[in-house]
Formats: sequence, C-alpha cells, structure tokens
Amino acid sequence: MPMRTDTVEIPTSVLSSVETLDELQDWLAAQNPKVVSELCAARREDRAGKFKVWKPRHPPCPAGLKQAAILSTLTYGAGRRKNP
Repeated sequence: MPMRTDTVEIPTSVLSSVETLDELQDWLAAQNPKVVSELCAARREDRAGKFKVWKPRHPPCPAGLKQAAILSTLTYGAGRRKNP
C-alpha cells in the first residue's frame, strides 16, 4: 500500500481549464472516491423520493425588520446614519 502524503497533484490541463476556485474545488472533490460515492448515494435517494427536507440552521428574519433594513439602506445609503 502506498504511503499517503499531504501533496495533491493537479494536472496542468486542469489548472489551465478552470476559471474559478469553485471549479477547481469541484474537480478536487470529483477525484475523491468517497465524496463521489456519497454524492451518488444522495442522488439515488433523491430520485427515490427519500430525501430530507432542507431546514435552515437559524430562524428566519422577521419580514418587517428585514424590509426596514433594506429601505433604510436604499434611502440613506449603506453605512450612513439618518439624521435625527
């Protein structure tokens, strides 16, 4: 069994073809058999209707507060305080 190292080899053709860091991260994830296996399993579950409903990790912002913050930013500019 080969010894594991902390070095990752990325072919020049991959580096010259990616345009964003996200694309490079996608390529790196696709090279990991465990990640690919988990993605395939999640897709099979999704197609079978056995997916988990997504729930946000935090409670939503009350609509009134969010709208007030947006209106204040649009009216007075970001980072500026309105006059008393």
